[in-house]
Amino acid sequence: MKTVILFILSVLFLFIVPPHSFAANDFTAEYFDNMTLSGTPVLTRSEAEVNYNWGSGSLDASIPNDRFSARWTATFHSQTEKFVFTVTADDGVRLFVDDQIVIDQWKDQPPTIYQASVDLSEGDHNLKMEYYENGGGATAKLNWQTQQPTTNEGIRIMPLGDSITDGYDIPGGYRIELENLIPNSNFVGSLQNGPGELVDKDHEGHIGWRIDQLQSDIVSWLQSSNPEMILLMIGTNDMIGNYDVANAPQRLSNLIDTISQTSPNADILVASITPLANGEMQQRANVYNDSIVGIVQQKRDAGKKVHYVDMHTVITVSDLPDGIHPSANGYTKMAQKWKSAIDTIQNGTTPEPPQNPPPLEGDGPFTVRYFNNMKVEGTPALVRYETQVNNDWGQGSPHPSVNSDFFSADWAATQVFDQGIYEFVVTADDGIRLFIDNELVIDQWKDQAPTTYTISRELDGEVNILMQYYEKQWGAVAKLSWQKTEANQEVEENEEEPVEEEPEIEVPISYYNAEYFNNMDLAGTPVLTRVESILYNDWGSSSPHQDVQSDNFSARWTYKDNFSNSAYRFTVTADDGVRLKVDGLTVIDQWKDQAPTTYNIDLNLVAGEHTVVMEYYERAWGAVAKLSIEKVATPTPPDVTEGSFFVEYFNNSNLIGVPIHSEAKFVLNNDWGSGAPHSSVNKDYFSVRASKSANYTAGNYRFTVTADDGVRVKVDGVTVINKWIDQAPTKYMYDLVLSEGSHTVEIDYYEKEWGAVLKFNEEKLL
Repeated sequence: MKTVILFILSVLFLFIVPPHSFAANDFTAEYFDNMTLSGTPVLTRSEAEVNYNWGSGSLDASIPNDRFSARWTATFHSQTEKFVFTVTADDGVRLFVDDQIVIDQWKDQPPTIYQASVDLSEGDHNLKMEYYENGGGATAKLNWQTQQPTTNEGIRIMPLGDSITDGYDIPGGYRIELENLIPNSNFVGSLQNGPGELVDKDHEGHIGWRIDQLQSDIVSWLQSSNPEMILLMIGTNDMIGNYDVANAPQRLSNLIDTISQTSPNADILVASITPLANGEMQQRANVYNDSIVGIVQQKRDAGKKVHYVDMHTVITVSDLPDGIHPSANGYTKMAQKWKSAIDTIQNGTTPEPPQNPPPLEGDGPFTVRYFNNMKVEGTPALVRYETQVNNDWGQGSPHPSVNSDFFSADWAATQVFDQGIYEFVVTADDGIRLFIDNELVIDQWKDQAPTTYTISRELDGEVNILMQYYEKQWGAVAKLSWQKTEANQEVEENEEEPVEEEPEIEVPISYYNAEYFNNMDLAGTPVLTRVESILYNDWGSSSPHQDVQSDNFSARWTYKDNFSNSAYRFTVTADDGVRLKVDGLTVIDQWKDQAPTTYNIDLNLVAGEHTVVMEYYERAWGAVAKLSIEKVATPTPPDVTEGSFFVEYFNNSNLIGVPIHSEAKFVLNNDWGSGAPHSSVNKDYFSVRASKSANYTAGNYRFTVTADDGVRVKVDGVTVINKWIDQAPTKYMYDLVLSEGSHTVEIDYYEKEWGAVLKFNEEKLL
């Protein structure tokens, strides 16, 4: 059995003993004139070592200077020892020992050093290094040394929680960095998983679990593991699922009591849950997090060893690729926060709950937050009141605590308006957004010189105003003002002539409600609204109407109709940008400048009324906007036998709509190259879903998938591999214990461009 540890050279804690304690036979080196190790090598030869810095050149005239790849393989004999393998690469590199990947850094990068520590048994072993060069410098090096073993019982730490503790999408999660930060740690728990770089894989991070589910098993886990410290963060799934949210604080309190009674000498670190990108979920999480402070203080007042850790403010929404789980950078932040809390406890103090903030400086109706990033998120560098928004900072900054470049801010105020029409004016350098009562009315979130935008709204009573802004570089301007319009004031002076409201347009079913805007962002009030019977427009260099510009305009068509229970093909043609939404779901998104281009998608609709919305913008030159809807036959699905995959192919990269082709397959071992899976499927920009249900015997299974480009693997509905990214062919593995009985496996895949690879294998481990 091999134990693998991966770490960057700068954080190597263990003493390395030189030199090589085993000798490899000469490497067999294979070089390819592509970056995917595909096809026949253009050069094969024997090499004594892998120690190259080609700069901007290459090894041989048969090998291009850029966009090539190489593979080195060798066998060696070792004693029972621990070895440290070191690779240096510019660009991508992978290292395998006995076909197990121990370093996986398949990405463009400057020369970077990686190390893997591997326990090897006595005997012969296989070594393989794969490499690709994209552009610029080219470096590929490999060497190895023995590593002196270390023994340290360490602090017994139980990571306790849900999928964030497990390390969803980033196997091992915060435990990877925390192990580096606390070398004498000893993680404990009934679960074991994580990447090779994580030495101690024990934990209690249960994917998808709520507070009450931890309560049911916590006593046995504590009795088995005898932890000295418990890192508890739980409640995210309660908030996501809206599960009896009102009683979630009480469930947490009960869980802490059970932990304290079972392990009275253990320190219990209770963390607030990390942010959620969904606004409704986050509102629930805010209430729950606020309660944790009081719960912890109550336990401490009762003499229990309970400590509060404010994890919510450590992570920002930008750290959440899927809106819930942290990225690698986010998990690193979590580890640092846990480490800080542990240090504080070991130093004889305790992390204190947050105190009420001091009163804000300044005066005025606007509450202003300044951030030292361009995303208006995270912990503000400055919060204060301001009387107005009328700023021209030039190349300076709003305050010494705020950057002069690369900062952002928001201004929030609640104002009472007399009934009337008001014109809002914003000026910005760079990005600007304006919300009125949570409606986005101006959206110019882009780098720009000082530019002014206006919008008019009829208001009456209390109104919430929010302006968001970012500054990139050079000059910085942010201004907001509003005033009642003159037309509105004349009406007030002559009450005998009230403003007549325009009658609301009635749109018959099966017709389009068409709205046209004199901007490319569908922003503000339409300059023209009318009913149209068809959506089949080729305006050339003209405009839809005298009130509409011939260039730099946008339009929205809303169509409602009764559909039968069938498949329908939606076809759009546009010059320039177009989006199509069906019942609120975006099914075609080609919001870009383009010549007249046609896109289509097939969707299964249930019988009843459905809403179709097409959004469009025209920048310059020709203007085309067309939509057609037609009923199509639904393909007959293939017969699927027990244990085989039902494979569906889609002519889009999002698994949306009706599959263009389907088939039954027992094996997924596809390398389509630059071709297509089927004559009806695109060569690029397609997606695949393969699903099966099969009976398994109880045991530990390894699921392995190789993909170019994005891939996800789900077992019983739980995502265990999530690499939904553009990538060269890359292998991922996940080990999972299955109970005896029927289980479902689903593989989702998309292909963007160039090569297309999808391979899947599962095996029961001994």
